[in-house]
Amino acid sequence: MIVFDYRLWMLNPFVILLVTALLGLLVGNIKFGKMRIGSSGTLFVGLGVGWLIYRYSLWITAQGPQNPAYKSAQEILEMGVSSLDIFNIFLVILVASIGLQNGESIQYILKHYGVRFLFLGFFITFCGAVFSVLPGFLLGQANLNQGAGIYSGALTSSPGLASAIEKSIEYSQERIARYPQMSPEEQQHFLEQNDLTYTPGAPLTQEQQDQIISRAESDVGTGYAISYPIGVIAVILGVNLLPKLFGIDLEAEKRLLDLEIHQAVDPMDAPYKFDLTGFFLVCAIGYTVGMINFNLGPVRNLNLGSTGATLLASLYLSHRGKLGPINFRMDPKTLGSFTQVSVVMMLSVVGLRYGYQFVESIANQGIGILLSAAVAAFLAILVGFLVGRYWFKINWVILSGAICGGMTSTPGLGASIDAIGRDEPGMGYGATYPFALIGMIVFTILLFKLPV
Repeated sequence: MIVFDYRLWMLNPFVILLVTALLGLLVGNIKFGKMRIGSSGTLFVGLGVGWLIYRYSLWITAQGPQNPAYKSAQEILEMGVSSLDIFNIFLVILVASIGLQNGESIQYILKHYGVRFLFLGFFITFCGAVFSVLPGFLLGQANLNQGAGIYSGALTSSPGLASAIEKSIEYSQERIARYPQMSPEEQQHFLEQNDLTYTPGAPLTQEQQDQIISRAESDVGTGYAISYPIGVIAVILGVNLLPKLFGIDLEAEKRLLDLEIHQAVDPMDAPYKFDLTGFFLVCAIGYTVGMINFNLGPVRNLNLGSTGATLLASLYLSHRGKLGPINFRMDPKTLGSFTQVSVVMMLSVVGLRYGYQFVESIANQGIGILLSAAVAAFLAILVGFLVGRYWFKINWVILSGAICGGMTSTPGLGASIDAIGRDEPGMGYGATYPFALIGMIVFTILLFKLPV
């Protein structure tokens, strides 16, 4: 006798991920005019599937433990529709593959564009910070905790989120300590911001202080969760639409870049094979280095994360070529396949994890956060593009990756590579990302210094 429970099948995380990836690729191959969204289709399908699965899990759990799928549904509600561990695994594989493909050319890119990438990294993150909080100030509804969450989400930065949470707690503790010195009007406004009742002359209770701190963390988390998909979508649309809107000839840009790099870099003298040992060594080194924290004055616990460290390690080792018997210059076709699979899996996971909150925010009170995130992300991308293209004269193939680096968006980098059909955007990403990471943390700290 064959037994098949469709409910358990529908709530199996791997089935959900694989079906999302398949449907996303099918959608991505549909032409909209002259454009296809390619692998990015998995993000948009993931948002819808993520919302449906979460709603279905709520319905299952409402029926009680007697439902055979109750345990699976409960796990989805507690842990998310798709595991963050899957995202992190494919993230490391993606950046390692990109770095190993571009190591031979990175010296030319840094020599030719170096200082410009430094400026772009800080400039894009600065613009993102300004545009994240500006709507709130203009409308007289500034919330620095939520603004910091929108900032880190719109620029898809996990290190930025960690810094925002840390600073939001410190900021709340400072305001709690200043509470006795506030005027009655300021005290009332402060408590109303945190959904607390104002009692004239009464000091803050411990319960109220705990609620203020908890609310600060919640505001940051909510801003980030709603803004993150918007940040990814903004980068995907940016790298696909900007060349068309500004009349950039993509094929001409590719030929020009090929000519520049060919003149500056000796081509490989023999075809390279894929070295599995070297590949996993790069991943292990990058992940380990990414866990090292640095304290630079007011910027505490700064680290490159698995993304930045793995990318820099792969670029350096590929540029070096060999380490003893281990080869780090590998077959580009194999690495390209790794890149494609990783992009599909990562964008699927992002859609699945954030789909429910994203869709619900559109229908409910989160629309203000969503719009603020869209403003911050799209304007930061546009300003970065205008500066990079028309002031710094950076080739679009490289600039597309640099914009993704300035937005600290690894999923966006994958979309850029998919849109351009080349891996060279990874060089722009790798050169810009470290400076953008520092900028994210510095400007997050400065956000909490703004007068409210």
